Amino acid sequence: MRSLRTVGTVTAGVCTALVRGIAFWGTILLPVLIASTLVTGFVASSPRSVVALVALNVVCAVVGRNHSPAL
Repeated sequence: MRSLRTVGTVTAGVCTALVRGIAFWGTILLPVLIASTLVTGFVASSPRSVVALVALNVVCAVVGRNHSPAL
């Protein structure tokens, strides 16, 4: 029973690190995508999509704030 808890704890830790890592890198890459929508004029045709990208960037920043690539 103890080993099952250990496996569960390790799995949860790996999943948490994976989600934080994806969010961290999303925070870095999303501004490039947002800037390209502004340059290409996509924002004029679909402003809700750009607002959604900005909101996603904020969520990624919050979730990925504790990511440490060294772990």
